[in-house]
Amino acid sequence: MTKQEIQSIIDITDQKKKEEAEQKYSELLEKEIIQRTIVGIDVYRYSKMDKIPQSLLPYCLDILIEGTFANLLEYEPAFFSKELNKESNDAIIHTGDGFYVPFIDPIRATLFCIYFQSNLSSINTLNNQILMRSMVGSISIRYAMTIGPVYYYENKLYGKPIIQNARLLSLDKLNRFLLSNKVFLWFEIHTNGIETIGAIKLEDIKKIDKFTLFSDKSLIFVPEQVGFYRFRTLILQKIGDQKVKDDTEDIYSLFIQVLMKHKMRIEIDKYVISIGNLNTHGIVEK
Repeated sequence: MTKQEIQSIIDITDQKKKEEAEQKYSELLEKEIIQRTIVGIDVYRYSKMDKIPQSLLPYCLDILIEGTFANLLEYEPAFFSKELNKESNDAIIHTGDGFYVPFIDPIRATLFCIYFQSNLSSINTLNNQILMRSMVGSISIRYAMTIGPVYYYENKLYGKPIIQNARLLSLDKLNRFLLSNKVFLWFEIHTNGIETIGAIKLEDIKKIDKFTLFSDKSLIFVPEQVGFYRFRTLILQKIGDQKVKDDTEDIYSLFIQVLMKHKMRIEIDKYVISIGNLNTHGIVEK
């Protein structure tokens, strides 16, 4: 939606036309609303960083985001295309100490988290961007994933799942990977639960209703003929609830470990990345 489109509907002095304006705006909004999964990432103790690492962090996040989308095109062409990457990249909401980024479904959102953490791990372990790592130090982050209707206003993304995501990140102080109840339910309905994605292959994902794949190539969700799985650990825990208006929604903590394979500085070219943790302490209400 644009400012001009909205003005043409509600910039009316005649109060008797309120119902007509509301109807027109409702029709416009319905055309603009899309369902998206939001990934939120927040850097731990950003406010306590010294001046140099704090000022370098936005650059560091840009490098990580750029590398992650490049990896997704190279290693996950079944799930990602240049067009999808552009849509997500153009809609990123930067916060200084993190960002929010939309995806068309939770599986693609999960893949983004895996490759983002993979790139972050390669920097933290001095296998990439060694000079930047020495200036910024080791980076720890927390993740959150929400899902719901969003819309664009003046090419910027808005909607309830972004607000909910920010709330989840603010509640966690233990660098976990938090999921909203709607994300939990999406995996329950489409993949028999999120833990099951560690045991499914590309052929299984093709069976998900209205799920579009672009090719038969994926590093994480390997083809049927490959005799192993990339996921090493997938543990889901309900750790609390979140107030949403007059209701509450369950909050889940996910711990993922995935076997990755990239060019490394040392001879061992395999490594396991972890997202979240198994801390069962409840979320912190403010």
